Amino acid sequence: MPNGEPRLVDIVVDHVLQTAAQLRHSAQRVVVVDHGSPLPAVTAVRDWLSAQLGERLGATMQVTQAVMERRAEAAYDFNGALLEEVLRGLAATDRATPVILAMLFIAAGRHAGAAGDIAAIIARVRADYPGFDVHPTPLVGSHPALVEILQARVNGQVIACNNLYISTKVYTYGKETSKNR
Repeated sequence: MPNGEPRLVDIVVDHVLQTAAQLRHSAQRVVVVDHGSPLPAVTAVRDWLSAQLGERLGATMQVTQAVMERRAEAAYDFNGALLEEVLRGLAATDRATPVILAMLFIAAGRHAGAAGDIAAIIARVRADYPGFDVHPTPLVGSHPALVEILQARVNGQVIACNNLYISTKVYTYGKETSKNR
């Protein structure tokens, strides 16, 4: 598992709890959804974040995962199940318990927009399973703490670049010269 960004977990927990507070019934199920990727390292980040989310929310909430896109070949099974499959499975087993959809998207777009794929999937599943309710969280990009995370990452890269610059100084016959890289 990768060492993830704990502040990202804070954002997702905040969004899940915020969404849960708006429900009439107690939500006991959370589905973490992202775009999906053919790269195992990207999936490992979602796995890590979901595990952290499950620990923070405790045993009262079941945390599962889904993706919006994935390649069909068995070699990509690590990426997980598609959102529609996951929601249909949850609806088939228990329509009465609402699901919070933890949206791991920075901005609205083809998947996460108001008229995007996720809204269409939720509408289809609700039509097939009357009484089943899905409540998407706000997008990760809407949380003010994301700017702090990104700023810290940029600052870290600047420091890393400065360290790289310092480490490329070359000493030749007692004189300092710099290599441009």
